[in-house]
Amino acid sequence: MTHNRSPELFAILLLCACPVAAQERLTEPGPVEDCQPCLIRPSPETEIRKLTFIWKTAEGERTIESIKVSGETTAEAALSLAGMTPVGPKQQVVFGPTDIDFDGLADLVLITEQGMPNATALYWIFDRASETYRELGQFPVFTLHPTTKTLSTFERGGYGGRIYEKKEYTVNAGKLILAKVEKQSLVRPPATFRRTISRRVGGRLQVSSRRILSGKQADIESK
Repeated sequence: MTHNRSPELFAILLLCACPVAAQERLTEPGPVEDCQPCLIRPSPETEIRKLTFIWKTAEGERTIESIKVSGETTAEAALSLAGMTPVGPKQQVVFGPTDIDFDGLADLVLITEQGMPNATALYWIFDRASETYRELGQFPVFTLHPTTKTLSTFERGGYGGRIYEKKEYTVNAGKLILAKVEKQSLVRPPATFRRTISRRVGGRLQVSSRRILSGKQADIESK
């Protein structure tokens, strides 16, 4: 299962990959025109789940209102959605399994806003005990780092990307913990910026460094 996927790569997938056919088993996030249903097996020990998109159509556009989840022996459930940007009648969305909390189980991701560079996604974690999907929340698209078992986000702002915010999370018992925030903001136009780094210490974020950078420094270090 591929982990290190950035928002830019998701956008490339939409442009160049073939859409998934209904009833095809999904093994990683990718372009999907519709799921009626799509098949996902959360782990080798669990049964296959059928995931069906429930659409709402208005003024020539459509949004996913919910995702119906069913299995041979498990009770039917519905994953509700809110805040999805409408798409066209045949426009693909990025959807599929990915291991968000590094426990070996296939969680779910759906890109809810596909604009570059700041794509957003809705995530669900597969709970082993109840064998159901639990909503984690909507975030900027995560980049997963299996070696360190961390997740990161990057939101790019103006001034050629010199205004930005990076966040790093760990996962504990299916819950996200914000471990680090790096934020760069404009202090004095057009080329003076402040970079502030905060880290979690003793259960809360504390500022660990604050620097004033010139435009060139900010441009180089924000890459």
